[in-house]
Amino acid sequence: MVTKGGRNVWVAGILAPTDEDGNSLANDFAGQVRCVFRKMARQLEEAGANLDDVVTVKALNNPDARVEITAVAVAASV
Repeated sequence: MVTKGGRNVWVAGILAPTDEDGNSLANDFAGQVRCVFRKMARQLEEAGANLDDVVTVKALNNPDARVEITAVAVAASV
């Protein structure tokens, strides 16, 4: 992905043990995923972006895969 202009928006740590109304999503993988994406969409909108602007983990590259984890690490200087 090559970008020009604009700004980076980092979104991380979005969880959904409950939905927006406080209903439990325990043991509901699909429900948690949908809720996380709704929360992410709201956070992106607050930053002037939307889900179409996402450049990583937009879709899994294997139809049999159900989850992918992406991490960014900042190592402490030694």
